[in-house]
Amino acid sequence: MPLSGIGFIVYRWLASDVSEDMLTPVKAYIIVITLMVALAIGTSAIDGHWLITIAAFGFWLSDVSVANDRFKDAGFVNR
Repeated sequence: MPLSGIGFIVYRWLASDVSEDMLTPVKAYIIVITLMVALAIGTSAIDGHWLITIAAFGFWLSDVSVANDRFKDAGFVNR
């Protein structure tokens, strides 16, 4: 599944900068948010309303930006 691959890439990208005690919560959150996007895609495929997928993907991108600000490169652009 392409989304799980993307989630794994995001985790590998973040893992080196995440403290040991935060690795499990970060991994769990990546799984949950990636599952949310997958379910949104499935819902959109069934009912034809692609705004659900667009919104879920936007939320996912926002969370990647927050993670970048928190764990990688704090800056105004990521906030």
